[in-house]
Amino acid sequence: MLDQIKGIVLASGDGKVVVQLSQIGIALSCQVPVAERLAVGQIVVIYTYMHWNSEQGPSLFGFDDLSQRALFITLIACSGIGPKMGLAILEQLGVDNLILAIQQHDLKLLSSVSGIGIKKAEQIAVQLKHKIDQLLAKPDFVIAPGFGHSQQIRAVLNSLNYTQIEISSAIEFANQKSVGAEETFDIALRRALSFLSKNI
Repeated sequence: MLDQIKGIVLASGDGKVVVQLSQIGIALSCQVPVAERLAVGQIVVIYTYMHWNSEQGPSLFGFDDLSQRALFITLIACSGIGPKMGLAILEQLGVDNLILAIQQHDLKLLSSVSGIGIKKAEQIAVQLKHKIDQLLAKPDFVIAPGFGHSQQIRAVLNSLNYTQIEISSAIEFANQKSVGAEETFDIALRRALSFLSKNI
C-alpha cells in the first residue's frame, strides 16, 4: 500500500496536486487550502490514501499529516460519506472543529458543510463519537497547537461572512503559527485576520 510520497510539486490548485517522483508524476486529490499552499518546485512529503471505486477504479488522496489522514479514513467509514464528501468536511471544518462538533454533538456546525443536512449531521455525530474517542486516545494522533481557540475564531469569521474554505485556511494558518497553549484568543484571531487580508 502507498503510505506516503516525497517529491517535487509539478502543479497544484483547485484541490489537486501533482508530485514528481523520479520520472513519474503522481496526481492526488486534497483539500483546497492544502493544494493552494503548495508551490511549484517545492519538495513535499504527502501522506496518502488510495480509495478503490468499483466503477471508477483507484483514486489517490493526499494529506499534510497523519492525523488528517486518520480522520479522513474515519469519516469515510461512516455510512453515506464518500471520499469527496470526506474531503469537503475536512476542508470546511478542519480537524479541530470537526472533532469538537462530534464530541459536543454540534449538529448546527456539522450541517454547515455544503451537502450535509441535519439528518446526515446527526448520523455522523452518532456513528463517529466512539471512533473519535478512540482516535484521540492514540499517542500518534496529534492536533495542531491552538486547538482551543479554533471554534471561537470560526464563530467570529462566520459573523464577518467569510466562506467556510477561507475560514478553515485562516484557522489552519493560525494554528501552524501558534506558540502553544499560552497564546491568547486575541493574538490567534489577529493572526487569522491578517492571513485573510493578505490572501483574499
